[in-house]
Amino acid sequence: TSSVLPFVVSVAADRTTGRLRPYQQEPVDRPVPSAASLYSRMSDTESENEEVTDLSNPDVTTKYRASGDIIQKALQKVCEACVVDADIATLCEMGDKILEEETGKLYNKKDKKAGDKGGGRKIEKGIAFPTCISVNELVGHFSPLKGESKALKEGDLVKVDMACHIDGFIAAAAHTVLVGVEKVEDGRADVVMAAWSAAEAALRLVQVGNTNTQVTEA
Repeated sequence: TSSVLPFVVSVAADRTTGRLRPYQQEPVDRPVPSAASLYSRMSDTESENEEVTDLSNPDVTTKYRASGDIIQKALQKVCEACVVDADIATLCEMGDKILEEETGKLYNKKDKKAGDKGGGRKIEKGIAFPTCISVNELVGHFSPLKGESKALKEGDLVKVDMACHIDGFIAAAAHTVLVGVEKVEDGRADVVMAAWSAAEAALRLVQVGNTNTQVTEA
């Protein structure tokens, strides 16, 4: 601890003018802990309460896997429903409903930690990112209201993306669908191939020691 005595600054207002009087410094006869000491105490407390949130924790891995299974199931069903005349808003509602129903089946008991005197912690879960159906020139994140929606047409290039979570551990997925046709040979084919190649390059760089910037630049 430091042996330096701190000063308390007292400020008074003049009742006549309303202005503050000059500062008066009064020594306080008590030692003050150093910044290093305070930081050390905070770090020790945080270390004791900190929960391991990476894949070395089996519970975290299980939650990620469960979220991943749910998102794959929902994505497949929505992609299969992307047919001619399908309403985009209805498809988005369908995807969100699947995510809510499937996550709602899991972790319904409160998570009670060792030493927890309360009734336990409710595990939050559900939609992490709403279902989006983005068509043709729209890159993504199109999740319209009923009044803004439209129907899919044959030849539309549809991007479906969504995400769910269990206890904050998120799984996200996306897929591109051609509506009503199995093959295209125009610019749509070039765009799909470019996106696939970029995704493959990025995935190969998702390795221990690499940075987000390296993946993005690739």
